[in-house]
Parts: sequence; C-alpha cells; structure tokens
Amino acid sequence: MLKGNTKADRDEAPLFDDVPHPDAPVSGLPVRRSVIEAAGRLSKLVHLGTLGFGRAAWRGSIYAPSSGALRMKGLDGLSVLAGTPWLRSVSLERGYLHPYSQAELGVFACAVPADFRFIVRAPALVTSVFMHDRRGRSGGLNKTFLNVAAASAFVKSCVDGLGEKLGAVLFDFGPYPVSQMKALSGRQKAIEEIGAFAEGLTHAPDVRDGSAVLAFEVRNPTLFTPRLMAHLRSGGIRPVMGLNAGMPGLQRQMRALAVCDATDPLDPNWCLAGPLIVRWHCSGPLSPPFVQEPERKRAGDPVTRTLIASLVMRAVRSGVPAYVLAGDDAEGDAPRTLLDILASLDAMRAADRRF
Repeated sequence: MLKGNTKADRDEAPLFDDVPHPDAPVSGLPVRRSVIEAAGRLSKLVHLGTLGFGRAAWRGSIYAPSSGALRMKGLDGLSVLAGTPWLRSVSLERGYLHPYSQAELGVFACAVPADFRFIVRAPALVTSVFMHDRRGRSGGLNKTFLNVAAASAFVKSCVDGLGEKLGAVLFDFGPYPVSQMKALSGRQKAIEEIGAFAEGLTHAPDVRDGSAVLAFEVRNPTLFTPRLMAHLRSGGIRPVMGLNAGMPGLQRQMRALAVCDATDPLDPNWCLAGPLIVRWHCSGPLSPPFVQEPERKRAGDPVTRTLIASLVMRAVRSGVPAYVLAGDDAEGDAPRTLLDILASLDAMRAADRRF
C-alpha cells in the first residue's frame, strides 16, 4: 500500500515539479572553451562582476537549473559565481540595509579564489539622508548621515575581514531631497557636505593608511560637478560611474572622470589616476527604451557595452584596476551582459596589442 505525503512533506515540497527544492545543492554550468580562453586572455587588472549574487533568475546563466534558491544565496552560490571564468568580482549589496560583520566578510574571503575581489557597499546608516527600515522603506531624516566615525569603523571591518580580496568600499549616496536640489545653494551645500565627509574619512585613524580604495557614487545628476570631482581628487577617492535612469549617460560621466584624473582633460590619451569602478544598474538616457519584460531586454544595449569596454581598456593602459559591476535591470541578465562585455574586450584586445 502506497502512503501519501504527510502534511510536513507537502509543506516542504515545491509547488511545481520543475522547481528545485530550496535546499538542493548548488552547481554551475559547463562553460564553452571559447569563453574560458577569452577569460584567460583578459588582463588581470579587469574584474567583471555582478551586483549581488545567488539570484534564482541566474539559473541557466551561471547556476544549474537544479540549484536550490536558498543555498544559492549563501556560500554555495558565491563559490559557484566566483568559479565562473569571466566573473572576478561581486558587489555586496545586502550590506546597504544589513551591514556585514567582519566575521561574515572573512568567511566570504575564504570562499573565493585569490584573484577575486569584493566591492562592499557601505550601510545606509552613513550614506542615506533618510532613515530606512529593514525592508528598505525610507522614513525621517537620518541623524548619522555622513558620520565619519561610523564610516571609518566600517572601512576597517572590511579591510580586516577581506584583506587583499577587498576591491573597494563603496559609499553610495542616496538621492538628496528634491526640494534641496532645486536651489543652487542646496546643491552647493550637499557638495560641500560630501567634500567635508571625504576629507574627514581619509584622515580618520583607521583609514588614512590607504589600505582601502574608497569610492563615492551619487544619485543626483546635479551633484556630478567639477567641484565634487575636485573634492574627490584631493582625498584620493574614486568617483563611481553609476549608470541608471536618474544619472547622465556614460559619455558625460567619462568627461567628469577626466576632470578628476587628467592633467589635461582635453587630451584624448588621458590616463586614470586610480581604479575604475562602473556600476551598471539600469538603462540610462543613451540606452534603448526598455520595459521589464525579458523579451524586450534581450535586444541589449550594445552602445553602453562598447563605451564600458573602451573605458576598461583606458584603465588597463593606465595600469589601474577596472571593476565593472552589472545588475539584471541593465539588459535582463547580468552574467550574460558581462559575458558580452568580455567578448567586446577580447575583440578590442586583439586590435590593440597594448591591452
């Protein structure tokens, strides 16, 4: 006599037969030899990576279809991602609302190869004008916004936890209030606040030894000015090329980067003064109009991919690391977007023997 499933079994079972159990083992997918060879030709200075890891949507891209969603979000998912030939970095996004401890970061460091790098997003506690609850919903004004002591303590935990596998600590400044950005005085005040924070942070006891690369990303286009670039340059802080719907296109941001780094911004062969960090969140003003359906996104955004690849080549020629982090909202599938960028870089490398 066949026994039916118990209620506990039914509660644990997936709704459909083709959905893996959440605790199913995580494994990767076979990679074409041509991809492995292209990744092997990539400069060691280049680190392509994703915004976060362990997404169920990446089954079929880097994770096997049988991989469990719960285990993908843990060390198993990170290890498979880090073992994917063309992925050499990841941006730890969860820490924005739920900061990682030094111990957690140390465990992450042990789960990846020696040449893998982490970009760690600093907590909203110090980078957001507004308070956030555990679900990310904003509330009143944040009294610890731009707190140097809290920020320097976080940087130290990243350095101690990740060691040489720390690529950069990212301070992603959420949008300032619209009312403040409408007035020139409000925009100037915001820039000077960020500049004072940069100066205080780079001179903090736990940071001033220069053991960590610090990077600033702003979400208000009116803050991306020569004045802000001057503040970042004086503190040795890297401006992030943040690609999203609210910011200028990459070409304009590249001009701002030239102002920050170049002796002569008009020199077509200007060099980067420090690591390049590009975060491709979603399509910007120069990108084709996308909707959320994957069918529409599959057309891709070759213009932005080519611009990113050309900027990466400039970084390599400058002798500095280049980090390109992409999210699913860029083209629908971050690992595949980065694979396409790898193909562009490989083609450019073949045409330019300096790469």
